[in-house]
Amino acid sequence: MFGRLSEFVFSLKDGSFIRAKDRFNAALLLASFLKDRVKDIQPENLIILGIPRGGIIMAETISNKLDVPYDIVLVKRLRAPNNEELAIGAIMEDGSMYLNKDLINSLNIPKEYIEEEKAKQMEDIRLRNKLYQHYSDFVTINKKKNTINNIIIDKTVIVVDDGAASGATLMVLLKWLKEKSPKEVIVAITVAPKDTIKLLKTETKRIEAIITPSHNFQNVSQYYKDFTQITHEQVIEILKSKSII
Repeated sequence: MFGRLSEFVFSLKDGSFIRAKDRFNAALLLASFLKDRVKDIQPENLIILGIPRGGIIMAETISNKLDVPYDIVLVKRLRAPNNEELAIGAIMEDGSMYLNKDLINSLNIPKEYIEEEKAKQMEDIRLRNKLYQHYSDFVTINKKKNTINNIIIDKTVIVVDDGAASGATLMVLLKWLKEKSPKEVIVAITVAPKDTIKLLKTETKRIEAIITPSHNFQNVSQYYKDFTQITHEQVIEILKSKSII
């Protein structure tokens, strides 16, 4: 196992933590983890959902390895004042929202700011919707509610992202998925702190994570050797070649 793992991760000189080589190689490793978990499930009863933008590259790679269809689902984090990297919650296109109330209270964030941030992220979701709508069954959720429900109901859903810091985006997505009556939901991520894993397990016990640091976590990018930002154009090109659900 160590030999296989060493092909995908890069150890820092001080040995304090490991880093994934890039999203593609992290996805290959996650696919190997998931293969045993889903081996007894028929492909038609599985679906992979990638969170754009970084998660879509990983979703495509895992999809190819498991021969399972994939798509994207639009969800945006709500950013803390003066700190765009800190998520105080997350929101989806249909208005479904998760708020980290403890963090909001500790930072004394007013309701007015939350409403303004909510409006900004909803507008960003609408813009992404326009970019991706011709290539995805999971955008324009409100217009395709029945279609979305039919795709998810009684299926095993694998949610893929390149990492989770606070877990806000995954929390709102997991709560949203639960309402669609899937058979089960599996989270597949490269890295998440142990506290975030604990939070996510309040919504699903099925979590595959390569790296789960217990301390010194600052951001997701520090656990990648190559964390190049993904463009909207790259997402569209990936979606053009995706499996049809």
